[in-house]
Amino acid sequence: MTLKNYQKNAVDKLLVISKKLFEKDGTSICIFKAPTGSGKTIMVADWLQLLAQEKLQKEYSFIWISGNNLHIQSREKLERYLENSRYTFSYLDEVQDNLFKENEIIFVNWHSLTKKDRQTGEWSNVYMRENEKDRNLTSFVEKTKAEGREIILIVDESHYHYWSDQSQELIQQIINPKLILEVSAT
Repeated sequence: MTLKNYQKNAVDKLLVISKKLFEKDGTSICIFKAPTGSGKTIMVADWLQLLAQEKLQKEYSFIWISGNNLHIQSREKLERYLENSRYTFSYLDEVQDNLFKENEIIFVNWHSLTKKDRQTGEWSNVYMRENEKDRNLTSFVEKTKAEGREIILIVDESHYHYWSDQSQELIQQIINPKLILEVSAT
């Protein structure tokens, strides 16, 4: 797919900014705003394609998180757009070896992760709780980082769900990504 000029310009700017943010210590946030219908998912896919061509100092894994079933739609689009790239695509339940591989993009739904039991305040999703097989997000993230790999969190439609207390706890205390790319229409 060929990007339109405005899309190409936006992707080029996003690449320059994100590369600068990778050099900083701690977590950095990059906000990518574009109107509804402008092709945000395709632009982020193109950014990922360009990022794969860069000689970055670290290895990265990606978590693409969105509301409702948008993560399924996003995965389908990215698989088509990036089918001949170095990226692999998984849902959280498909993670192998209990860690995220280099250039693996994990697609997940906000609600499935941020739901808590009202009485206990504990995470209620199986991938947020400790279990005997060590198959939970906390373990996946820890093992990925132990391999020397950083995580880039792509928050699709960040104007929804992203600002809840549970979402912020998930991001800051569990994922603790190198870069948060907030993708928003507003």
